[in-house]
This record gives sequence, C-alpha cells and structure tokens, in this order.
Amino acid sequence: MTPAPAPAPAPAAATAMVPVPIFAFSPALVNPTTFTDYGTKDQKLLFAAATKPLAIKFETENQNVTSFRALLKDRAMAAGWSHVNADIINVTIRGRTHNLIRHYGQVSLEDLRGVGNQYITAHTKQAQHSYEMYTALMESLAENSITKVTLEAQKYTLHRLPSGPLPFKVLMNIGSADMRATVSHTREYIRTVGSNITEFNTYVKGELKSLRAHVEDTQDLLVNLFKAYLNVSDTEFREYIKRKKDQYNEGVDINPESLMAEAEAKYKALKLGNKWNALSPEQEQIVTMSAELKESKDKNIKFVSAFSKVTKKKPAVKKDKKKKKKKDKKEVKNSEWAWKSVAPTKDDPKTKEVNGKTYHWCLHHKKWTLHSNEQCDLGKKKGDNENANNIVADQSLLGTLKSIIEEENQE
Repeated sequence: MTPAPAPAPAPAAATAMVPVPIFAFSPALVNPTTFTDYGTKDQKLLFAAATKPLAIKFETENQNVTSFRALLKDRAMAAGWSHVNADIINVTIRGRTHNLIRHYGQVSLEDLRGVGNQYITAHTKQAQHSYEMYTALMESLAENSITKVTLEAQKYTLHRLPSGPLPFKVLMNIGSADMRATVSHTREYIRTVGSNITEFNTYVKGELKSLRAHVEDTQDLLVNLFKAYLNVSDTEFREYIKRKKDQYNEGVDINPESLMAEAEAKYKALKLGNKWNALSPEQEQIVTMSAELKESKDKNIKFVSAFSKVTKKKPAVKKDKKKKKKKDKKEVKNSEWAWKSVAPTKDDPKTKEVNGKTYHWCLHHKKWTLHSNEQCDLGKKKGDNENANNIVADQSLLGTLKSIIEEENQE
C-alpha cells in the first residue's frame, strides 16, 4: 500500500512592509516637490491649514505692514511656500535672489509677473503654493482693504489665474504707498504722543523696517528725526538735539538708530531728574513778573473796593445829617427864637422889624440876623476858604481809604 503523500507545507506569511518615517517640520513639507492630490481627506486638511486667515487682518489705514509680514513669513514656512524646488517666496531676478516678504520693495511687479508666468499654468507644487498664498491673503483682508485690492485684480492675475506673490506685492504697495511721505511726517507724529520720546521711537522703529524693505535713503529719516526732536516741549532737550545736529553737520557719523538711542537716554535722564519741561530762566522771569502784576492788580482791586465802600457810606452820612437837621429844626421851632430859622418865601421881604430891631435874612448863616448879607463876615471868608476846605475833604477821604485798605489787609 502506497503511503499517502505528506501535506504541502503552509505558505510562508507575507512580510509586513513598515513605512520609513520622514522627518518634516510640517505636514506640507513631507513631500514638498510633488504636486498634492487634493482629492484625499488629508490633503484637503493641509489646504485648509495653508489658506486660513492670518491672526492679523491687513488694514491699509492702520499701517500694520510689519506685523502682517511677520505672520505671513511664518505661514510660508509652515505651508512649504519657501521650500527648495517649490519656492515662490525667494525669487531670482537677473541673477540676484530676493526674499519677497522681507525685501518686497526691491522686486518690481513686472519682474514678479515674469517669474509667475514660469509656473502658473504648470501642474507643479509651485503653482499650488501660488494659489494657496493668494487664498490666504484674500482671507486676511480687513473690510477697508478688500475694495482697494480687488480693484487691482488685473495686476495679480496671470492667464486668468491669481498668482499669490502678486497680490502680496499689491498689498504692500497699498499699505506703504508713499513711505517717504510717512517718514517726512514723523515730526508731526511726535506731537500726537505728547513729546514722549520712548513712544515716538517705537513708532519710528516700526516704520524703519518698512523703509528698509523699500531700500529708501535713510538720510531722509535722519533729517526728519532732527526736525521731530526739535519740536518737543522741553527746552534743554531741544538744546541737546541742536548740539547733535551741529556735530552731524560738522562730519560726525550719526545714523537714525544712534540718534534715537541717545535721544531716548537724554529723555529718560531728564524725566528721572524731574527736569523734563522745567522752566527756563526766561520763563521763570515771566512767571515772577506775572506774579508782581497780579499783586499790583489785587491792590488796585482793593483800592476800588475801598473807594466803593466810601461812596456807599456817603448817602448814609447825608441821611444822618438830614435827620439831625430835622431834629434841630423841631427843637428850634419849639423855642422863642424859632422864627429866626424860618426862611422868607420868594415874595416875602428880606428885612423885618422884631421887638424894635431890624433883622435881615442872611444867605450865609441861613438865619435872620442883625447884619446884612454885605456885612456878613462869614460870606467874606467863605470864598477864601472854599479851596482849603476842598483840600481838607480830599485828605479826609484819602485817610478813610487808607484805613479801609489796612482793614482789608488785616482780614
């Protein structure tokens, strides 16, 4: 009997293939050169991450160019836009490479269009990066910037497709349309911060970054820094800046950074010494003269007040005299000689006989007397003494005023 054949050996188990890990700083950099298949879920997530809005919206009115560029630089690195062989950030123009985000002012819009034409219609990672960048930029526009940017659509469109580096260039041109004008107005800005040198320098340093992106002549900035510092409120600080300007004109090497540092150090020293906005000798003299003028004015006010009191007291004196006269007349009428004080009417005679004596109405004594008006000694003296009496009255008034002023000073 033939033995049964031995069973066939079981097939060997297939060897499991373990993928080799690939190091990358972000998912987009795992395969940076081959175009992405956006049909898969994972790649869709990568696109969403690359195109989401930046943390800061671009606002043309707020001049937040520096902060916006910093965020865009980080996005470009994470999304792979600046990776070798798929780079759309570092552009080579006539043999020289420029980083578009850092030195956008050194690359013209026409040069960027020329570079974009090399990949915009190709099925490459660069073309995908270009569209990702465009989408991220448009999603990061504030309301006041959307209209301004979309009106320039023909500048950032190639073959009817938007190219990411181009709208970035348009944004930068809008945000810093005239950087020279901005720098020339630094002297006006210092007034808006109340001559606070530290706050002013912080503003200027931010503008200086944008200025260098355009490679503008920083001598314009230095000239306007001098003008701005000479507009501050403190006299000693202005004199310090004048000396610095004289040194610069004499050939001493001074740049914007060194001038700002020295100006801020001087500002802080004056503030710590409580000398900021201290009065100059001329100003102290003006204050002293103003105080003296005020003192003189106060004395005049007291004199007027005293004079007013005197003039107000006069009616009361007259009133008291009138009361006394009325009382005297009443007493006279009750006496036997009351008739001597009763004046004759207009039609009555001015001479009359009483008890065998001739009496005359004396205009000077205002009584019936034995002498006539011509014989009255009082009438003769009255004319001579009138001026003397006026002088005595004035002296009396001045004496009264002096007493009242002394009383006011004591109060």
